Amino acid sequence: MCLSNIMKMNSDIQQGKVNTRHIKVFLDCFIDHTNNVEILEFRNSVLFKLMEYCPEEFICLMSKKNTDILSNVCQNIENPIHDNINLYKIYNQILITSSDSDVKTEILDSLKEAIAKNNSK
Repeated sequence: MCLSNIMKMNSDIQQGKVNTRHIKVFLDCFIDHTNNVEILEFRNSVLFKLMEYCPEEFICLMSKKNTDILSNVCQNIENPIHDNINLYKIYNQILITSSDSDVKTEILDSLKEAIAKNNSK
């Protein structure tokens, strides 16, 4: 079930038709503990696309999620699967969102961690 939600979110982003309900369902996938590496990599990739293309909606909806989901999302952000993700661009897009929530700060801190890890490679 989670795979289909990840695929739907990816398709929505590619088509430029992202809606709030699909983002909520996608973010709920971060509570799902799968050991399938392909699904984990795909979910991670779609997460970064979502932050890049819908930063305002992402922060707004993350602010409404429970701490377990936030923790898992932050862990994913700190460990991007692909090297070709433009972490600086995503950081700046999250930074300029209108939110001033603690969640935004946690997301930005996780992006800083990912950038630091990426620079040390």
